[in-house]
Amino acid sequence: MALIKTEAIVLKQRDFSEADKIITLYSMKMGKISCIAKGIKRAKSKLRGTLLPFTHNSLVLFKGKSLYTVTGADIIESFVNLRKDFSLMAYTSYILELLDSLVPEEEASYQTFVLLVGTLHLLNVIDPRVAVKIFEIRFLRILGYRPQTDKCINCGGFGDKFWFSSGQGGVLCSSCRNLDSLAKRISTGSLKILELLDKMDWNRIDRVKPSKKNFQEMDHIMDDYLLYLLQKKLHSREFIKSVIENKL
Repeated sequence: MALIKTEAIVLKQRDFSEADKIITLYSMKMGKISCIAKGIKRAKSKLRGTLLPFTHNSLVLFKGKSLYTVTGADIIESFVNLRKDFSLMAYTSYILELLDSLVPEEEASYQTFVLLVGTLHLLNVIDPRVAVKIFEIRFLRILGYRPQTDKCINCGGFGDKFWFSSGQGGVLCSSCRNLDSLAKRISTGSLKILELLDKMDWNRIDRVKPSKKNFQEMDHIMDDYLLYLLQKKLHSREFIKSVIENKL
């Protein structure tokens, strides 16, 4: 029996039978995969408590005909705070839903795995809204979908006024804004923050302090762009907007 050892983050789980669950993971070696955790709901199961959402595990898997089977699991980091704090749980759920929506099955990306683990740690120590923006912009860059935000995507020009166009895949200057009547105005300050969040070293990221206006502008264009890419709204993002950020 060929066994596979890999680290993985638990994205979600669902009941499969009286004793078993289907676990969706983002693994270091295979990317996004679905696994069956046999007997996990039994009180004496060795897997019980190890495959909760958000946990970072070292796993031993067996590849079956259609699913992987979890044969062993050791917790590396439980990220218990992300499950206990209501707001952190919502932001983390959004990050995992976004990843789940954009990556295909069994397409490994070491960069994505490192970004995911790093972002889960960041959520515990900085403003979670900043951590989310870091994940969004860097994840899109890894996938090759990152919108152009440093200069006009049409003419390459610079200026003091820009409009963001989801259809064009980036910002338009004053001369080119007529290419998209739905393009949204965004300040150069918010664009510079997006650039910093994409390129700044992890150990300096806490120095970036977006204003309420910056967050509103970045959320506005990112929500619109992700809707354009996915052709659907993410439930976790809509929940954050209506329940959490509506109170800020």
